Amino acid sequence: MSDIVIRRAIPGDEAEIASVYHEIYGGSYPDPMMSNLKLLHQNLAKGQDYFVVGTHNNVIVACMLYKVEKHHQLAKASGAVVKTAFRGQDLTQKMMHFGLQSLQEEGNPVSVVYATTRTVTTAPQKLTSQLGFKKLGIFPNVHKTEDYETHCLTCFFSKDALSHRYTDFRLHPAIRELFGIVQEEVNLPDLKIAEENEIERRLTNRSQELPVLEFIDASSFVLHRFESLKEHGQLPISFFPFHRPNTLITSPDQSVEVFLSIEKSDQHCVIVGIKKPREIYHSLVYEKVCTILRARGIRYVETLVRADKLLTLNETLKARFIPCAYFPAFQLYKGYRLDFVILSRTFEMLDLHSIKLEGTNRKYLQQYYNSWRTLCLDPILLNQDRD
Repeated sequence: MSDIVIRRAIPGDEAEIASVYHEIYGGSYPDPMMSNLKLLHQNLAKGQDYFVVGTHNNVIVACMLYKVEKHHQLAKASGAVVKTAFRGQDLTQKMMHFGLQSLQEEGNPVSVVYATTRTVTTAPQKLTSQLGFKKLGIFPNVHKTEDYETHCLTCFFSKDALSHRYTDFRLHPAIRELFGIVQEEVNLPDLKIAEENEIERRLTNRSQELPVLEFIDASSFVLHRFESLKEHGQLPISFFPFHRPNTLITSPDQSVEVFLSIEKSDQHCVIVGIKKPREIYHSLVYEKVCTILRARGIRYVETLVRADKLLTLNETLKARFIPCAYFPAFQLYKGYRLDFVILSRTFEMLDLHSIKLEGTNRKYLQQYYNSWRTLCLDPILLNQDRD
């Protein structure tokens, strides 16, 4: 079966693409495009994303998707599926390689391509490493299917991406260990580390209390409100690529608004946008949001913070979010590429008994545990542990 042709999908392929996903997932694949041929056709017709397919005798037998954010020259690889009869031919690797090459040769070339890899086996981690992807972190218990799933973050950087990093800032000391692992993996130059007293000096006395916050589950309204605030420059924190908000936590006067993307199938949530008065601490907002989400059955919350935003990072850590990954050169902003820290908070016991990690990913798990221990265990217990 060596006569497999790898190509970009075109309008008219949607029925065969959907059938491949249905054969493997039986209709349970979370992306609504794979069960809605009209949506899939529209995406293919617009060239909005980059679908790669493998064909045998002109019939699609494998597929994967590169979601593309052209403004940030960014792409995310996901959803690789291969029909059972055609496995064992490295089709996923061939499709990923084809997509990587094509995206860098387009008129608006992509500089950064990332993916998350599952940990039930080491195969996905090895595959991405062979393609030149670098390991950036780990997300324990990020998803729950039949069992808890831990994913790893991996990324392919063009030389241009890393040469345009913004590095004129001091790194929060709590991120030092995580950055050190990424620095060795990606071969990054040193960053200066902020002193604890520097953080304390920059803190201001903010006296405004947090207003009552309410939960709104109205996806169309939430998305419209989110886009309207972004359009008018009223949403200072709004970078979480490839996620659309479907839920809002807001104060009655809308002075505080937190936009969320919730995956109800496994109660997974990401914070995609925040608007609040400067006088209210981030930690107060995060703590209240987490209380509301936990009461509604959410089990995992994730957020992004720019690495150069020292005080915002400090407040996020105060709210017991654990650093999971360090993503250099993530966002394109005014000619520079900005570094981000990805942090998460889980409301369930960590279940890591079945994960299999490759190389550097073991270091990320140890770093996560170290951070969790420092941020979440009672300081008295920690001091007793040292005696």
